[in-house]
Amino acid sequence: ENQVLRDKLMELEMQTVEIVSDLCQEFERNYSELVDANKQHYNGYFTQIRDLENVYFDSVTGQAMTLLDEFAQNKLEDIHDDARSLLQDKDTLLNSVQASHDAHTSKMDGLEDVLINQEINRCNGLFEGDKAWEHKRNRDRISEIWNLIDRNKVDIEEMMALEEPNE
Repeated sequence: ENQVLRDKLMELEMQTVEIVSDLCQEFERNYSELVDANKQHYNGYFTQIRDLENVYFDSVTGQAMTLLDEFAQNKLEDIHDDARSLLQDKDTLLNSVQASHDAHTSKMDGLEDVLINQEINRCNGLFEGDKAWEHKRNRDRISEIWNLIDRNKVDIEEMMALEEPNE
């Protein structure tokens, strides 16, 4: 009878393993779809931000060129000394505008990479945690079944030993 109980409990545990495994796979599939959707949203958002930065860069570059032309024609009066020194060197001014643009786009690219990597790492961590939980749950149940069987065997042997002297 103890062997029958063990076999039945092991069979139930195997069915549970299959069900839990199927549920985990379904969860992973659905969660992966959410992660992919989030990554697409991040890409779309940062594409829009980059487009806005390019518009801003073009506007600042155009304004810088206008100021350079006005300065060259002595149309600018009463400007700050720092502005005057920038406008005297076209290459320095345009390089500064380009460097600012490059810094902005680099910052945006870095943030996009960080957010996407966090999303992927969070997903992978969740999946690894689920697999570890699933494995531990199974090992604990198997151990529980063997402990139960061992206790039953000891109890049966003790009861049989108590009955023997009475015979």
